[in-house]
Amino acid sequence: EEKGKILRYYGGASAIVDTKPLGKEEEIRLCRRRIAEYAAKFLEPDDTIFINGSSTALEILDHIGDRSVMVITNNGGCMRYPSSDTLRILVTGGRILKGTQIMVGDVAVHLLDKTRADKAFLGFTGISDDGEVICNIPAEMRINELMLQNCKDYYILVDHTKMGKISNFASTVLDRPGTVITDDLANDAVCDRLRHYGMTIHQVPTRLKSNK
Repeated sequence: EEKGKILRYYGGASAIVDTKPLGKEEEIRLCRRRIAEYAAKFLEPDDTIFINGSSTALEILDHIGDRSVMVITNNGGCMRYPSSDTLRILVTGGRILKGTQIMVGDVAVHLLDKTRADKAFLGFTGISDDGEVICNIPAEMRINELMLQNCKDYYILVDHTKMGKISNFASTVLDRPGTVITDDLANDAVCDRLRHYGMTIHQVPTRLKSNK
């Protein structure tokens, strides 16, 4: 009570909810957590999935539950998820990029070139409103292209700050319709343009929009 965390009243007490607005970085982290949780809803039992070097895409593994899933990834962060009867992980191998947990190079490319998956869950630096995805790690671009090419269905996971983004980074144009999962702070005009392009757009509720 002295720290202002409990409000006492006649007959009891209750916790005081901290309504302090989130900072920009906290807000983005919240959006990415919600996107990962929402994306996990598209997993089906016995799916084989690709996950690239994206931390948001990898966070899907927190929400698998009791579904049996095989994960193929170049994301070294997967090591914190122990394999089990329901979660099996195949790491592509390859050269680890300095300062990251992302694996790239011929070893990873060779494996992915010969591998197929039911779904790919991929995060990118951005996506333009005409369906061009941007990757700020050029060495990973070929890996992303193979994951897109060798899956039945793909899901692009990007928060609102990455929607409608144009950059000089390595990029590739999505050559078939897929699904974009973003948050409800994403620009509506960009979402509409992507829908016109043929993409399915899911805007995950964050409860942040009402505070804007």
